[in-house]
Amino acid sequence: MAVMMGILPRLWKPAAAPFRSLTTEAKDWAASLLPDWEVAGKPCERRLIDAAAGLISELADTQGDQVLVHQDLHGNNTISAERQP
Repeated sequence: MAVMMGILPRLWKPAAAPFRSLTTEAKDWAASLLPDWEVAGKPCERRLIDAAAGLISELADTQGDQVLVHQDLHGNNTISAERQP
C-alpha cells in the first residue's frame, strides 16, 4: 500500500489534448440518452431518461481538477514493474 501511495502523486497529471474531460464525456452521454432510448424502442419510462440526463449534467459540472485516470493500477502491475526498484 505504501508503494501505491508513493506512485499516485506521480500519476496525478492534468488532462489535456488528446484526452477528453469527464465533463465533456458526461455531457455527450446525457445528450445521447434520449436518441438512444428512442432507437431502443423506448424500453423504460421517459421520466427515467430525463432524470438520468439531468443528473449526469448536474454532476459533470461539479468535477474538480481535470486529471488523467489510470485504469489499470493494481498491485500486480506495480510489483512487476521494472522501471524502478
